[in-house]
Amino acid sequence: MAIDNVQKSKQHLEEAGRHAKKEAEERMDDMEDKFEDSKKQARAKLEDVNQRLKEGSKKVKGYVKDNPLTALGIAVAVGMGISALLNRGR
Repeated sequence: MAIDNVQKSKQHLEEAGRHAKKEAEERMDDMEDKFEDSKKQARAKLEDVNQRLKEGSKKVKGYVKDNPLTALGIAVAVGMGISALLNRGR
């Protein structure tokens, strides 16, 4: 009788272990799918941002080419503003 109980307990533990393993594998598969979806979304957003930066860069280059003195004045003003902010605490 004690041997039967031990064998039943062993079988129950083995079954519980198989069940836990299967559930863990399913959850891992779900997590991998979600991770892949997140990677795809991040890549798409990165491509969009990269495209916008390229477009913005072209616009800035065009503006600087068409208005070099104005662009120079803006650059000097921005540089002086940043310098003033950085040196403010000294």
